[in-house]
Amino acid sequence: MARQLHELTVDEINIMIANYDKAGVTEGGKWPRVELALELQRRKASPYPLIEVARKILTMSHASDDGRVSYGDLWLEFNEGPIPPGQAWARPMLNSLEALGVWCFDRNLPLINILVVNGKTREVVEQTVQAMWGAAVVRGFPVSDDLREFALEQANAALALDGLVIEAAFEKDASLTA
Repeated sequence: MARQLHELTVDEINIMIANYDKAGVTEGGKWPRVELALELQRRKASPYPLIEVARKILTMSHASDDGRVSYGDLWLEFNEGPIPPGQAWARPMLNSLEALGVWCFDRNLPLINILVVNGKTREVVEQTVQAMWGAAVVRGFPVSDDLREFALEQANAALALDGLVIEAAFEKDASLTA
């Protein structure tokens, strides 16, 4: 019987991704390159509990004037301040946000992590939006061709989420792994 994606080792997945990159293609194997990359992200341990990250993003974005929360403000919710100099402090938060994005994709929920923005510009980093948009396209989600429109649609849908929807999804996950 053919193996499923979740049964592959990290090394096997990395080899498949490298083969795609070497050939300059993104499809053609059993799994598209983006699905392989998403599987690697799924396996990353989130330094912060995903349900807490989701809760804090939604709570803080609802309380803010522009419906967004900065990376730094979110970091301060989980850590003692002040924010350290440099960018090393951001990596654990980015890993959690990536894991949250994959979690949302897997459950057909809006991308809650799109509400997290650069503290100075109050905008989502364009590279982040491109990655989210590309993953949505490959997965067959109906998305706008315009990245800004895509980001706005996802942000508005995330802001409209009822906290109970998130709680129920996490409870369902917990019951499946128990």
